[in-house]
Amino acid sequence: MGQIYNIGTSAEHSNLEVAKDLIKIFGLQDRENDYITFVENRLFNDFRYGMNSDKLRKLGWEQKVGWEEGLKRTADWYVKYVINDPKPWWETNLDGALVPHPRITSV
Repeated sequence: MGQIYNIGTSAEHSNLEVAKDLIKIFGLQDRENDYITFVENRLFNDFRYGMNSDKLRKLGWEQKVGWEEGLKRTADWYVKYVINDPKPWWETNLDGALVPHPRITSV
């Protein structure tokens, strides 16, 4: 109890790569320049967010969904529950969604 298990992979993607991959998913490659704007970095800008998931891997966890498929699933969810849903996403039942900081409410 009281352990932290990070979920991650060794595959890193820059913000620019993520933006370009999303633009590709939405079929907007011919308008890429309309969607990407380069700005000056903040003085305190983080250059990477490293994560070590070795503890979880030692328990047998392994990545089952690749980057492209995972990003596509995320984009599809966004379109379904944010763009196309007539009610706000926060009123949608999100029980199956990942919780970034789960809390144990009772022991």
